[in-house]
Amino acid sequence: MRTGELESYIALGLGVALVVFVVFAGALMFMQSIPRSDIVITTNFGPMKLSNMPDPYAVATAAVRSLILLALGLTGAKLLEVGIDQRRKLKMEAQLEQYYQYYQQYQY
Repeated sequence: MRTGELESYIALGLGVALVVFVVFAGALMFMQSIPRSDIVITTNFGPMKLSNMPDPYAVATAAVRSLILLALGLTGAKLLEVGIDQRRKLKMEAQLEQYYQYYQQYQY
């Protein structure tokens, strides 16, 4: 196995692992319910209570996690693209080498 083949398999493996992780983590986030809380806001007219509101800390945490998962998913997709492109180039080079050897064999 040539080093280019090994690198392409490593890129493909890492890309698949990242994409699977992101999909699994995203599905878990989707199935998770956001906790509810009561928010009390102090105004000039007195305290105002908002009941059964999504917890702001949980919403902010979910948003940050989503951005991190998006970045990881894009990285995994790029690794898949690089690995597939590298495999395609190696296959083309092998075919060209085979054609060249065939041509050399029957021409000389």
